[in-house]
Amino acid sequence: MVSGRQTLGSIERTLSELRREEDSVRRRVEQTMRELSDLRNAELEAFRELARFRLQDGSDRAFGQRIDRDEQEARTRLEQRDLALSAIRADSTTRESEVEELTEERRRLTRERDTRSDRLDDLLDDVDARLAHDPEFAEQCHRAEAAQKTADAARAKANQAERDRTEKGRAYEDDALFLYLWQRNFGTSDYGSRGVVRALDRWVAGLIRYDDARPNYAMLLQIPQRLAEYAGDREAEAAREEAELGALSRKAAADLAGEDLAGAIEDADDRIEAITSRLEQLESELEDLAMREAPFHSGEDPDFREAEAALLRSLRSEELSTLWQEALATPS
Repeated sequence: MVSGRQTLGSIERTLSELRREEDSVRRRVEQTMRELSDLRNAELEAFRELARFRLQDGSDRAFGQRIDRDEQEARTRLEQRDLALSAIRADSTTRESEVEELTEERRRLTRERDTRSDRLDDLLDDVDARLAHDPEFAEQCHRAEAAQKTADAARAKANQAERDRTEKGRAYEDDALFLYLWQRNFGTSDYGSRGVVRALDRWVAGLIRYDDARPNYAMLLQIPQRLAEYAGDREAEAAREEAELGALSRKAAADLAGEDLAGAIEDADDRIEAITSRLEQLESELEDLAMREAPFHSGEDPDFREAEAALLRSLRSEELSTLWQEALATPS
């Protein structure tokens, strides 16, 4: 059977391998995008040289200025793109570093917790032997058992009272006239009707003997509630007695071990839980950053598309096409 520690280690190794693979793919894509950008810049420069070679006088100057404006827009967009990508990368690097640190910290805490758990397991027989001759522990056992019995009896009474309320209350709740007066708070200080309505309600109450039935139904509702509250108090008391019993057992183990092993284990568990929660948050943030970075790899981010469009305005211009055909026709 695979232990939880082995499962956690396997998950962590898998995540590390995925991150390494993702980083490798990302570097290859970046290299390709850089090469593509260099090729497009080289192509643009070749077209500029062709334009300057073929054009004369003022037309050369005007045409060169137009190409420069398109290229400048493209370069500006690419600079903005690099800044945005760098910011995303920086955020990812920061979180990946934190993931590595927290993962190692969780491993360390897990090892320490497991070591203490093993020590505590080895001490259990000695702890039981010591407590067997401890009069304070014996007295606390008696109090804890008595408190638990009282809590169980109180809860049983509360449950029975609730069943009685359901069964006996059905006769009241099936009486439409009684339920009508009850919901209107007839016979209490909260009843607010006056005049004819009040008189009619009083007449209906007399028909069904509401004044006799109302306190009985009210008591039927109150008994389960009061018993439930009492049972809750007794259960809380039983829990306190059980906690005191655990404290004595924990003290005996600490005396034998020379340290509070149970407390250290609980503290480690709390810290491991907090680290795990933070790691889950970091993984979610890394996924979000990866989604934001994905368009940059495929050249679908807005700045790259705008830069590409600016280059294409130059490369696809009619003047450059004409110059290219003319250049091919010349001996040089």
